Amino acid sequence: MVKVLEKEEIEKLKSYQTGFEKIVFNLGNIESKIQLLIIEKNKIIFDLGNLQNQQKELALSLQNKYGEGSIDLEKGEITIY
Repeated sequence: MVKVLEKEEIEKLKSYQTGFEKIVFNLGNIESKIQLLIIEKNKIIFDLGNLQNQQKELALSLQNKYGEGSIDLEKGEITIY
């Protein structure tokens, strides 16, 4: 047995389906943005690690050259311990 839906019922169902499709589309866009942000975050973390390694190498180089001490960047001086 087949019954025909009322026009109002069909419109509501179509409206729900359209709303669902919009939500899924928006979620997809948000997920894409999240993935791009994760990639950007990982690149920044990698860059931070490289910078820290460069700082350690320079600190070791300066320590080998001048000995242990503290540096005053404003004056450009190192106070040896």
